[in-house]
Amino acid sequence: MSIASPSIIPTNSDSCGTRRPDGRLRQCLNAFAAWVADEDGTTAVEYAVMVSMIAAFLIVSVGLMTQAAEESFSSTAVAIGG
Repeated sequence: MSIASPSIIPTNSDSCGTRRPDGRLRQCLNAFAAWVADEDGTTAVEYAVMVSMIAAFLIVSVGLMTQAAEESFSSTAVAIGG
């Protein structure tokens, strides 16, 4: 005997007559709610740390490449005589 998990988002109207999502939207909302409730795996905090580390790496890399390109153009301009 298996117990089916109840749907998180109901498909019927509630007691006030408010229409609830159904069909594909309900499936997407249920999947999103299950993903948020899932405590296994990577959390939002870990994603934020990873994104901030990538952003810091990119900022430093662009800064170093900008400096190297500026030096290269300056030495080329001196070599040309201008």
